[in-house]
Amino acid sequence: MDELDKNYKMGGYYAIVGAVLGIVLNFVFFMLYYKPLIAAQAVICGDGCVMVITYLLPVFTDVGIIAGVLYAVSAVGFFKKEKWAYPAAVTANVLGLWTSFWPMIPIMDVMAKMETDPAFFPVYLFIFLPNIILYFLINKHTGKRNWGRILVGLLTGMALIMGFINGTASLNISFVKNLHGEDSSLYVLSSRLFWLASLGYGLITIAIMTIPEKEWVRMLGVGSAIICMLFGFPMGIITTIAKDEFSMYLGAPLMSVVLLILFLIPALWNKIIKPDEK
Repeated sequence: MDELDKNYKMGGYYAIVGAVLGIVLNFVFFMLYYKPLIAAQAVICGDGCVMVITYLLPVFTDVGIIAGVLYAVSAVGFFKKEKWAYPAAVTANVLGLWTSFWPMIPIMDVMAKMETDPAFFPVYLFIFLPNIILYFLINKHTGKRNWGRILVGLLTGMALIMGFINGTASLNISFVKNLHGEDSSLYVLSSRLFWLASLGYGLITIAIMTIPEKEWVRMLGVGSAIICMLFGFPMGIITTIAKDEFSMYLGAPLMSVVLLILFLIPALWNKIIKPDEK
């Protein structure tokens, strides 16, 4: 068996693991936690948080299962030695990481505020952590991508997750403020833009591994970074002062500062990413 055949075969095995994680665990965790989590959030947070959980957790579960199916499709491609198998696996991995991080936040919120209730545990860790491992195995071992691409892709992937969390937090806060008759204009405005920037970072993460030489990859990165910084810094400062603790709103814009420098300097991008390497 030559090296190429071995890479395809191992890629297929990695993808099978991802398929089981995405399809089986997302289904099981949703059935176990959906109703109890809604009930617990109603107690500790009120109707605003309940609305977010009610509608977003099913969406995350749907996309997580789709990621598992895409992993399964890529496994077929790997075993047939198809070139599209690797991009399919990369896409599945990004979706799997994205959809398994946010659900842990409301669960940990319940754990922190209902310490006497042992029924909750951030079970989505059992999807997220293996997908982190798969990220390195699929891209380094199977895809033979250099460390520059892998590390920058990891950073854009983190920005994807943190940007989406900012959008979800803004939606949640806007619901709560509306229920109390308070002005929620800034949060209503920012939530969808954070999600748009998050989508941009997701596409960039996939493109870094597959088509980093395309000019639009960097330009999309510039736009996504500007949106995250434009809303993330002021909202992060506001919430840090209000709560007297570091705000998660600052995660995405801080990452975006580093990424914006990389996106704006082609020589630096080429040196780190090495887009000519296939």
